[in-house]
Amino acid sequence: MKQKGDIWISAVLYMALGIIILVIVLSVAIPVVNKIRDKNIALNTKELMFDLDRNIRIVYSEGPGSRRPIKLEITKGTFSIDQAQDTISWQFSSKVQLSQLNLAVKEGSLIINTTQGASTKDFLTTYTLNYTSILDITSTAATNFISGKTNLIISNTGNNKILIDVY
Repeated sequence: MKQKGDIWISAVLYMALGIIILVIVLSVAIPVVNKIRDKNIALNTKELMFDLDRNIRIVYSEGPGSRRPIKLEITKGTFSIDQAQDTISWQFSSKVQLSQLNLAVKEGSLIINTTQGASTKDFLTTYTLNYTSILDITSTAATNFISGKTNLIISNTGNNKILIDVY
């Protein structure tokens, strides 16, 4: 008769222990998952930038009148077309340091630069395609910044001018 509550006490203790273990596992796993997600986003966007560069160069080499459609999906960060500087860039903040700090790394025609963010654990990574001495890049976007799912048509209008039509 003395041990009627023992089963309930042990059940509550086991549930509490299970919850504590679950919290510990999640507190370790969530930052790891976020880092993997950021690396995956960076890798996908790097491939997207290479694809965009390849298509711009193909349209340029095919001559005036050439056109290519491209679908962009920007899941994190900002994608911008700077018509004054003739550059296309993608910038995002992450907890992952994707390249050496304050050192511009060139992969083909893509320039990757990572700088320190607002805190010591934040990093700001910028991928840039620079066409300053090659082409005159113009865009029909109402704003320089593009996010989400976007369709582009890259057109060669002649005289080293590439038009990026955003719709």
